[in-house]
Amino acid sequence: MNNRPFSLFILIATLASFYFASCKNSKGIIRHGKVENLSTAKLLDSISKHCFSFEYFTTRIATDVSFGDNSKSFKTHLKIRTDSAIWMTFTVASFVGANALITTDSMKFVNKMDKEYFLGTFDYINAMFNTELDYFMLQDLLVGNLINFDPTAKYKTKEDTSYYFISTVGKRKLKKAFDNERIQKKEPFIYRYWINPGSFRPARTIINDLSDTTELQVDYLEYEMSDSLLVPSLIHINASAPGKKAHIELKFSRTKVNEFTEFPFKIPEGYEKME
Repeated sequence: MNNRPFSLFILIATLASFYFASCKNSKGIIRHGKVENLSTAKLLDSISKHCFSFEYFTTRIATDVSFGDNSKSFKTHLKIRTDSAIWMTFTVASFVGANALITTDSMKFVNKMDKEYFLGTFDYINAMFNTELDYFMLQDLLVGNLINFDPTAKYKTKEDTSYYFISTVGKRKLKKAFDNERIQKKEPFIYRYWINPGSFRPARTIINDLSDTTELQVDYLEYEMSDSLLVPSLIHINASAPGKKAHIELKFSRTKVNEFTEFPFKIPEGYEKME
């Protein structure tokens, strides 16, 4: 497995901070099934087979972001072309305040409130925050796939009455990992996944960066059917680092799958480049 540090929240938080500086087919919780006795190999195979596969994904998201004592609510229009581009606009009171276009090797952002724009790469964000973010981690988070999941890697499993559970480290090793420097050097990032039975889609993902005790927790609280496909409809994201905590709630609506869409992005004349 390619271990990568906690960083997904960094990108969402960065886009939101730039901005701050300036149809459902069915509703409710989808019942996924009951936990049955599966071998680790069978479980990993089932997860791979039920991975959400698509060409286009579009949705509207009621977004609430909190950083300590600061909070903001806005609407996000999200479009994704699989393994290619993520497009977003951020709207408050029907006014488009910002938009972004993220590809596998670039980031573009326009802040219409302050007439500024940003052009860069993931290298810029990674260097700024000492992370190793990539496009595919963000895409997996937004569409409800397991973040950084490698079906060929070795995982540990344990019994859970409500979910299947897999982890990159075992239970006994996990208890020692946060205090044992030798374990931290060998495997500095721990991935834990709680999997819904039946649908084999994530209920919760927790990523720990042992180098600085940073933790990212992503909870998929609700799913819905859209065009006969299971898609997330409510996601909670919590991030914690020494002395810092942040929370994002994403409530999806009007989700459409595999319907062709375009990704318009233009930097207006007269805008200044963000440094």
